[in-house]
Amino acid sequence: MSKLQTETGVAILGTLETLSGRAEIADTEITRNPDGTFEFEYQGSTEVFWDDQRTVVRNGQRIFLDENGAEWPEDQLELVEEDPNA
Repeated sequence: MSKLQTETGVAILGTLETLSGRAEIADTEITRNPDGTFEFEYQGSTEVFWDDQRTVVRNGQRIFLDENGAEWPEDQLELVEEDPNA
């Protein structure tokens, strides 16, 4: 069995992903500001468009997240073998 970890030995939990979605707004609370922007209240739910999910790539490297939430490019990770009997 193998796992990914950072150069400092911290476990990698997964990849950094981007998603798009639609945050619902309350149509009874919309007003226009003098500069043309709108003021509104969110209704409290967001529909996530899962089909738009993409792994973040920077400088040609997929970005991974460790167990502390830190970001790591793929070329800075190590693949380590774990002893299944440990």
